[in-house]
Amino acid sequence: MNQQINVLTPTPSKIPELLKKRSNWICWKKSGAKPNGRYGKLPANIKGTVINAHDVNHHVDLETAYQSYDSNKFQLAGIAIDLPTNPGIYGYTDDGEPLYLIGGDIDECITIKDSKLVISEQAKSDLKALCQPYWEISPSGTGIRWFGLHTRPLKGGNKNGREMYSSGRFLTVTGKSKGGQITTLPSNIEALEQEWFRSTKSADINGDLLAHLQRESYQEPELINDGEGRNIGILKHAGHLRAQGLSQDEIEEACLAFNHKKLNPPLEEWQVLDIARRYAEEKSTPYIVEPIDAAHTTKKEFELNLNSGLIKLVASSPKRPFIAGIDVIPLGTYSALAGWGGVGKTNLIISLATQASIGGSFADRVCKETCVLMLACEDSEAEINARFCAAIENLPKEKQEQALRNTRVFSLVGQDVHMVKMVGRNAEPTGKSIVLINAVNELKQQTGVDRCLVIIDHARMIASVDWNDSAQATVFTREMQHIASETGAGLVVLTHTNKASMKADHNSNQGDVSGSTAIVDNARWVALVRTMGDADAKSLGIEVEARQNYVSLEIIKTNYCAMGRVGWFLKRTVEHHSVSVLEPVELAKPTLSKPGDNALEKRLIEYLKSHSGLTINKIKGFAGTKGVFKASEKAVISAIQELIDKDMVKLEIPSDEQRKELGLPKNTAGVLIVSEGV
Repeated sequence: MNQQINVLTPTPSKIPELLKKRSNWICWKKSGAKPNGRYGKLPANIKGTVINAHDVNHHVDLETAYQSYDSNKFQLAGIAIDLPTNPGIYGYTDDGEPLYLIGGDIDECITIKDSKLVISEQAKSDLKALCQPYWEISPSGTGIRWFGLHTRPLKGGNKNGREMYSSGRFLTVTGKSKGGQITTLPSNIEALEQEWFRSTKSADINGDLLAHLQRESYQEPELINDGEGRNIGILKHAGHLRAQGLSQDEIEEACLAFNHKKLNPPLEEWQVLDIARRYAEEKSTPYIVEPIDAAHTTKKEFELNLNSGLIKLVASSPKRPFIAGIDVIPLGTYSALAGWGGVGKTNLIISLATQASIGGSFADRVCKETCVLMLACEDSEAEINARFCAAIENLPKEKQEQALRNTRVFSLVGQDVHMVKMVGRNAEPTGKSIVLINAVNELKQQTGVDRCLVIIDHARMIASVDWNDSAQATVFTREMQHIASETGAGLVVLTHTNKASMKADHNSNQGDVSGSTAIVDNARWVALVRTMGDADAKSLGIEVEARQNYVSLEIIKTNYCAMGRVGWFLKRTVEHHSVSVLEPVELAKPTLSKPGDNALEKRLIEYLKSHSGLTINKIKGFAGTKGVFKASEKAVISAIQELIDKDMVKLEIPSDEQRKELGLPKNTAGVLIVSEGV
């Protein structure tokens, strides 16, 4: 027989400071009974009404939540903190990497024996594996709740009496602990996540992405058991229904039926509705554009609290992470890479992707290991495969394997992959972005690499809009920012430049990007790929005929770093793959030593310019301290040889006519002539 166990009263003083200062607290109330004195939990506001836990309109600070619970224990069972669908940042590492809150449960691991609390051996082992994080007794008194920080959100799950989450949940908090603060979890936390919650069978990301971009290929699962992705099952089902054109009410009703029919055990009704409504308001609600700490995507009532608007003086601020160095494609936001058709945009981004995937370098900029997901809407599978093979062929074998392991490329030629379409006169999201979001997050888990570069080639293939209409282009950029914010990836969209940018004497600027200014205005980083112009070719000593093989990458808009040229790249043909690659190249203006750099050289050049037909032997005659050059014979001969080596002076054999004109003997080996331009 199950013994009824009372709900433990929270102890706010023992709650860690990291949680105390947050303002995403709510209350909760008991739901249906579970075995061993446990019970279901429903999120509630401070008035006791059941709510969507992720609705920020109901979030309060800890003191308000506790006072409401304490004065209304008849309705409320305790307090809880929300983990929104878009994880919030709880701090930063010394290197500037964001830290996310991870919460976990160990169920039914506590018993009372001889008035003493006894923890199961399995729970002790789990806490040891987690390096003894902050933990407390759960409200039922039978389990353990633990908290920790990690540099990336974790999907976690619910399996074999363990739970782990960083988003999409509310977590009850009791403060029934020995005290202490929340610390960083061990480096092997992702391995533990894989061991505890994941199937050993690796997912086919390629097949999953392709299948769900084609709505007619969706198939209902037979049954989804606890720990096998019940949430994602609901989410995919809702996305399928939305793509079929069902109304929001119809989608919610169908998801509730799906929950009871296909999920074992079913989710709570509020959880199903929260998932079903997750992308329902994309049509009318603008996304929050690029906040570094984007903890919530739910729209909150507009208000201005002067106390919350105070500037906080800090010694240093978090570093903005980039794919390469400190200025090439920022993470967590939407960027654009523009260039004329055929200039080499795709080749250049593949060059970057290859180096990022192995933690290499790009244009003298260090890359941290990054997983890569590319949607190639213009290249066939064979073409895009050849491009990547050519890019990695000169890498060591182990680096080639690393690049292949961390990279996924999808040829979507001929498929309807529009993420934004026109509905009547309005541009509206199609809901397909969720497929890309899921694939990116799954790729991170498969590779164990938290950083991701998402490449979309080309913008016009994934959005059917009037690109010159700022309102329509803005819907597209919001959708791109939404994907970047949900995944934390550096998302770069390839697009075109206008004809004006192709003029030889043109200076690159933001107006070069084709279409509405919204494409640039709403991006946080924009760069251009351009063929070398005549002026640069002349300045850098490149033959005019060869300049077409050189392209530059130049940042023309950025919120986080300096603008200007990133570097030059040289096009190289890879015949056995029938493609070309772009490789970074060091270019510098050719320099000649000027006559004034060396006093003796200057005197020699000036003398040779005013005296024709001088031979090396004749020059020797002017050596000595009393001679024209005020230097020894050895110094004069050495300086002449140096000028010849630097092509500033030439030793030419005179013609018969010149010999006669200058009175030179027939055995004259050559005369000294100053080179043109010196």
